[in-house]
Amino acid sequence: MKKALGIMMLVGLVAGMATHVNAKQERENAPRGKAVLATLKELGEPHYVDRMKVHEMCSLEIGDTFFHVYTGELKKMGYHIIFYDNKENYLGFYYTEYEPTEYEEAAILLDSGDGESFYEIPIGLKGPADTIRIDGMPIKFIKSPSNTDEAGSGGTKAATTAAGTAPAEEDNTLKPEFRTWTITFKGKPAQASATFIKQEKNMVFLKLEANGKEKAFSVYSLSKEDQAYIKQFQ
Repeated sequence: MKKALGIMMLVGLVAGMATHVNAKQERENAPRGKAVLATLKELGEPHYVDRMKVHEMCSLEIGDTFFHVYTGELKKMGYHIIFYDNKENYLGFYYTEYEPTEYEEAAILLDSGDGESFYEIPIGLKGPADTIRIDGMPIKFIKSPSNTDEAGSGGTKAATTAAGTAPAEEDNTLKPEFRTWTITFKGKPAQASATFIKQEKNMVFLKLEANGKEKAFSVYSLSKEDQAYIKQFQ
């Protein structure tokens, strides 16, 4: 009996050691920042924005695996929170104006700007959710092209246009006019009367009616209706 008990204890000890070794090996599967940047550059917009800087953030142990998180700094225009699985597959990113500064057991924490509180991006057993809410506003997960079967989703350009859009051959005759835009900044939507000037990659340039000045906004900060509107001029 004592011999059998000793064998059981030994098996348990060996199993525990093996689990620890496997976890350590899995953690080492996170790609380096340079490799992440190279992948994003190859994919192009919206996954990569010109002069975006990529930083390694953390590896989160979720269930039996790890998800590896990186931040993409967009030069005063917000951040990409970038996710990889434990097989070095790029999953996609969230766009946010809030800076990701901390992390905990199963979440990325964003600095709310008041110096005291954080907004939380939870990570479940299946990884990043399709949609989260930050300060009450829905934020969509922009998937890697290899991480979705839906045409036009996951960061690729949508094939559909807004209802009532003129036939493609007539698009070049459309002229932007002053209209009301809904723009979200730090979780709070605001409206402004402006006319569309141009779009360069992930940035949309509008001329504000109030002061006549031209200002750039991230395309992700615009409402769905505004995003559909600008597709007429592409």
